[in-house]
Amino acid sequence: WELGNSWYDYQHNSTQGKQIVVSEDGVIHVCWMKGYDSGATERHAVYVCIIDDTLYGPVNVDNTARSGYCTLDVLDALHDHANAAVVAFHQQPGPDLGTTISADWGSCWLAFIPFNHTTDADDPIWPKIAIDNSNKVHLLSIRQSAGTNCYDATTDLATWETPTWIEIPTSSASLSGTVVTSEFDDQVALLTHDHLPLHPNEEGLIFSQANNDVWAHISPDGDFTDWEQVSSINVTDLLDSTTTEHPLPGHVYGYCDIDGLFDTDGNLHVAYTTRPYWGDYTRIDGEVVDSTYIERWAKTGQVWHAMIAALDEEIEFSHIAGYVGHNNEDDPEFASYFDGNPGGWGSLNDRPSLAIDPVNNTLYCMWRNFTNLPDTSVTGYSNAELWVRSSCDYGATWGEAVNITDSSTPGCLAGECASEAWGTLAEIVFDGYLHLECLEDLDAGGIVQEEGIWTNNPVWYLRVPVDTVPCGDAWDAGPHATRLTDTAWNWGALEDGTYEIIDYIHLLNEGSSTLHIGGIELIYHNGNVPEVTVTSVNGNSEAADIPPYSVAHLRYTWNAVIDDQQYDAYIRFITDGGTVDYKLSNRNSFSPEDVRVATDTTPSGLELAQNYPNPFNPTTTIEYTLTVPGMVTLEVFNPLGELVTRLVDGSRPAGTHLVAFDADELASGVYLYRLTTDSGAISRKMVLVR
Repeated sequence: WELGNSWYDYQHNSTQGKQIVVSEDGVIHVCWMKGYDSGATERHAVYVCIIDDTLYGPVNVDNTARSGYCTLDVLDALHDHANAAVVAFHQQPGPDLGTTISADWGSCWLAFIPFNHTTDADDPIWPKIAIDNSNKVHLLSIRQSAGTNCYDATTDLATWETPTWIEIPTSSASLSGTVVTSEFDDQVALLTHDHLPLHPNEEGLIFSQANNDVWAHISPDGDFTDWEQVSSINVTDLLDSTTTEHPLPGHVYGYCDIDGLFDTDGNLHVAYTTRPYWGDYTRIDGEVVDSTYIERWAKTGQVWHAMIAALDEEIEFSHIAGYVGHNNEDDPEFASYFDGNPGGWGSLNDRPSLAIDPVNNTLYCMWRNFTNLPDTSVTGYSNAELWVRSSCDYGATWGEAVNITDSSTPGCLAGECASEAWGTLAEIVFDGYLHLECLEDLDAGGIVQEEGIWTNNPVWYLRVPVDTVPCGDAWDAGPHATRLTDTAWNWGALEDGTYEIIDYIHLLNEGSSTLHIGGIELIYHNGNVPEVTVTSVNGNSEAADIPPYSVAHLRYTWNAVIDDQQYDAYIRFITDGGTVDYKLSNRNSFSPEDVRVATDTTPSGLELAQNYPNPFNPTTTIEYTLTVPGMVTLEVFNPLGELVTRLVDGSRPAGTHLVAFDADELASGVYLYRLTTDSGAISRKMVLVR
């Protein structure tokens, strides 16, 4: 069914919450944010309902000319306004934005009465709504200035429990968070993100929109005014993973999306998206001595599930969606992990939406997927499809994915695309169907992010028979490697000659079993190609392994004869989960971490000896010789190409010099030391063995 339309393709920045509910009387209730014209100078929260396949509405539920970002729930059959919808949104009734709810007078009466929360210059907006079994209306909104999650509630649709809001002790730039009520008991949960510092730099701690813990704040009776009786659970607990092993080996971080529901046994199920950052910690005797963060390309994404057990709050994790790597062996120019462009606030797999069949506790998770490379608009933004999986064992395993929209429009022009980018599931399976609504963007990309052009987009209601989404055999991504980084070398800055190049690449294993790298080779070139031979990976010419859900920091060495011609070449990593191609390009810039070792072009007047002893533990001596005095730096780099220490930095006389290096606080591995003078630079490798 086409429910209506909207010139405003965007529906929510991140977590979508409930936009479709099926009430006890079988009425289907839907809300969305509707732009009434190109440019959406007039924008409203609108509502429709469906009774016996007949559509009623849409109607505006607000009382200003500028509102939106709506979610909804329904009162139960025992309320004075039985099965009536209550829509939450934000609008601007005065000088400032604020949260509003609007309640229908009855089930599908289309007679809404708005009720504004108090507003001020920093009132929480972007509300999510849920109604519990006592017909108490719960709201979770976000304070604009700090990303702080704020809670309030009403029992009579006329007065607020705490007019100044209750600030939840978590905050995040992801603008996420939602509220979940149980259909089967009195539990209520607030699901939030809490941003984590990546690492300190000279300006202090670095925070990222994509670097969050996932929290569940659970009240047994829906009362959040007494925070002492609220159980706050750090679901991902990533901050503590710097000192303890985390149940997910990859240390995945939450980004933007959270959804949840309670099953009939009182267990809380949480689905969330993860995005760029994976932590890698160096431990000595169990104590963290170093940490680095590997930034996955900003548009990658996976969906995870966590079940918080009702009896003991133990958490079990499972993997719902990912495996988004792509390699086109016929044309390596397109061989890339980065094979989709979801636009701002998006990931290749994101926006999870959960549903449950209360008859048998079967779980369903729908998400949007952007990873089909050819299916893009002419401007390069990926068209979204909606996929769903089911679980018959409380989320421990998930069956095969089913594409429920299946509307590929590769190369589409504006107005001709079919991108189901904003969709949500009704939480309860009703009459043997999953019920969902979605906006179909006719020009892929979010117009709010200046992606694409304004189009008048249809809003759809779909229902999917649950027997078309069977649990089946447990799905697993399997061992599968995708690359996270490219390199850039400026050959023009090097003199012609033969060089040994030491470089680094980060590969991700998305599966639940170890991935074995069995070989490496040069596979592609164009232009005038130099001689390139891969000689080793992690010091081993034959093999390397990547643990489940983890990033491997692969150090490889290759030889190249450099001239002044342009060229492209690819290193292919051959694994038991497919091949991964890594582009070596003649580009325009160096980065400080780039490391080069000339094998036949030693600068005149400069000698750098092999350290001794080598291998060493933990001390060694480095010897260098200058034929003329001058400024000298002697630096040590770790296997990631990062500077570990500067041993010498200043003027030195001509002659032979000995420098001691103590690696007592470093992990085992191959390190590089580089001597730089006015005459040039020389580098050598040394091996620390613990």
